[in-house]
Amino acid sequence: MKFFSLFLALAITAPLFSQRLHCGTDELMHRELQAHPELRALYEQNKNLPETPPASGERAITYIPVVFHVIHNGDAEGSGENISEAQVISQIDALNRDFAGINADAVNIPAEFKALQAKSEIRFCLAKFDPNGNPTNGITRHNLGQVGWDEPDIESTIKPSTIWDRTRYLNIWSVNFTGSLITDGVLAYARFPWMATSTNDGVVARHNTIGQTGSVLASFRLGRTIVHEVGHYLNLFHIWGDDNGGCNNSDNVSDTPNQADLYFGCPTHPQVSCSSNDMFMNYMDYSDDDCKNMFTIGQNTRMLNALNSSRAALKNSASKCFYNLDASMLEIIHPNGQICSGNILPLIRIKNEGLVSMNSLTFGVSIDNAPQIIQAWTGTILSQDELMIHLDPATLSPGPHSIQVTIITVNGATSDDNSGNNSSSATFTINALSNPSPVPMMTDFEDGVFPPFNWDAANPNNDAAWAIQTGLSANGLGNSCLVMDNFSSPVNTRGRLDEVISDEYNLSGLGDAQLSFDIAYAARSDSRTDSLKVSYSLDCGSSWRVVYQKSGSELATAAFATSAFTPTASQWRNEQAQISFLAGQPSVKFKFTNVSGWGNKMYLDNINVSGTPSSILNLQSPSFQLFPNPSSGSVIVRLEKAGSYSNAQVFDLMGREVYRSAIGADVFALDLSALPSGVYAIKLSSPAHVKTRSIEILR
Repeated sequence: MKFFSLFLALAITAPLFSQRLHCGTDELMHRELQAHPELRALYEQNKNLPETPPASGERAITYIPVVFHVIHNGDAEGSGENISEAQVISQIDALNRDFAGINADAVNIPAEFKALQAKSEIRFCLAKFDPNGNPTNGITRHNLGQVGWDEPDIESTIKPSTIWDRTRYLNIWSVNFTGSLITDGVLAYARFPWMATSTNDGVVARHNTIGQTGSVLASFRLGRTIVHEVGHYLNLFHIWGDDNGGCNNSDNVSDTPNQADLYFGCPTHPQVSCSSNDMFMNYMDYSDDDCKNMFTIGQNTRMLNALNSSRAALKNSASKCFYNLDASMLEIIHPNGQICSGNILPLIRIKNEGLVSMNSLTFGVSIDNAPQIIQAWTGTILSQDELMIHLDPATLSPGPHSIQVTIITVNGATSDDNSGNNSSSATFTINALSNPSPVPMMTDFEDGVFPPFNWDAANPNNDAAWAIQTGLSANGLGNSCLVMDNFSSPVNTRGRLDEVISDEYNLSGLGDAQLSFDIAYAARSDSRTDSLKVSYSLDCGSSWRVVYQKSGSELATAAFATSAFTPTASQWRNEQAQISFLAGQPSVKFKFTNVSGWGNKMYLDNINVSGTPSSILNLQSPSFQLFPNPSSGSVIVRLEKAGSYSNAQVFDLMGREVYRSAIGADVFALDLSALPSGVYAIKLSSPAHVKTRSIEILR
């Protein structure tokens, strides 16, 4: 095999070896095939599986429990090869980020491949229960009294003595490599489903390729070595296959371009082989972590098919990941830190960490160590979903204070299955009281003044900054807007931030809150794109939380522009940031942040903060039904009261609007077939009513 010979040659040349660290799965596979000819039929069968998309019922989110076996020689935990729990957790985060397709560097996917990026239904968790049902953190540590290990001893000694039930867990071994694993430049290796047994199944990796924190090799610091190996574990071949430089689609995935050979380092796009541009940024190539950013839809199909066949037992293992009933008090968002209003409307973030939906909660709230006040909430939080919840308001004097919130009951039960995450506390200080402006507010910049009264702007690099653009306005209506010139900077300004910061606004009289604005933008090229973030602050600007973020093609309102972009009237788009959870807050600031990608001009206009007054809004708005829920894409909505709503919007978990339509009947359909699997919020509204319910899309 050409790659095996290549790596033998590299092993002889030490200076080159360090630049050619690689995956050892192919070499292991070919040794197994040579030693066990009976595996050849299974190899051919699994390699050539038809790329048939799973049925909708087979596309539910699947959680795979993971156990890390940390093999060490007596070093203290967190030192040397005895890697820390934080390092392991950061690897789980990397797996979930990259499989879900929510990695921030997905903006770097070349335009020709963007539509192929998969947002997989596969998720990972550190096991909460061991094979005997005992609680665990998903990490086992084994002092085996040896400095390092070569592959034969890993396979014959370490694995059989430490492996957990492979039908219920993904086993990952963290090992200090020696011997041929070092001389051959192997980073990690895995077993395909068809070549695994009950004593050797899983992934083995150098201890310094795991995770994103701790002592990790610089070129492999984003956890993508393990992402690559788990691809093999789920039956993915290298993107170039193993056809000795041929162009035969030998990874058997239709949407990965034929590729003759592998790539190391960080190539620039395009690179050509087999008469097409190569997808070297795919997780199943050998590029550095900084330059890999995608699985394809076809690769995801192949992995899902493995979960529905050779790895099917894992689909029944979610109980190893989660408690049945587990409400988690993630944090007290407000009040926290420095506060500039004595009128407090506590805002908390809750997660349903359990397997069953939560429909009622009661909280005990104590301010300044006073006796708890019991408060109740009803609604729906699906498994693994999060929700921000308002508690009852309070009025406090200036000075230091504290707050503690504890979950008392869940679904009527006086305790859930995990009491260790039911409480959170915060300290805060109320400073000199501010005088927030009332809403509704609409800033259209037509007076030509920037920043507007009581607004602010930040230009930390003293270069291009937000400014008034005259002679141009959203939709051709008016004469002024804001412009951020990412185009004309004479130097590379990638990553530089420029901000527009609003006045404080009083949303306490609102039963529903809305933030909208008009945007016009065109990227300069696929590699030179900019981003826009919208954030809010409940502490007078001391800290910020993002409610809207788009970049590149997702942000663009026009095609690429290689010259400075000036929008036409039709090249504007109205956007909304999901801030309904801020209704009732007495002091809120907003911030618009341009993140430069050395791209093109970006325009903002008609920033509008509004909502329905609580005196008008019926908080017990008429209900509506959604079915089926979960849905594969087509959702039927039936109004409880005829004509009660006029508009339908759908938001993802980041608060981004992903669908909108007018309502013209009491029973109507929403076509959500273009959305990836996940949980969404469907919001129906009218001048008098607003109601939101969750929907789960499964494919």
